[in-house]
Amino acid sequence: MTVKMSVVITDSDLNAYLDGELDPVQAVAVAASAWNSPTASAKLRAYRHQATGLQALFTNILDEPVPARLTRITRSHDRAKHTVVK
Repeated sequence: MTVKMSVVITDSDLNAYLDGELDPVQAVAVAASAWNSPTASAKLRAYRHQATGLQALFTNILDEPVPARLTRITRSHDRAKHTVVK
């Protein structure tokens, strides 16, 4: 007798799989689900295509330096976080 277990894979699971955010056991479960489900497989291909497109669009922006005004804001925020008020 063969018992099939059905595992519900969400869109969040598929995205986490693509982003490499799952532990190895979860990643295998998602990959198996995508392999066995035409719907999950199609979603995974669509998300992968979308991620590739977004990466191509924004790669140059990610390489730009952070504007000085934003760096100043984050530094002042960091200092305020560590200031002890007596």
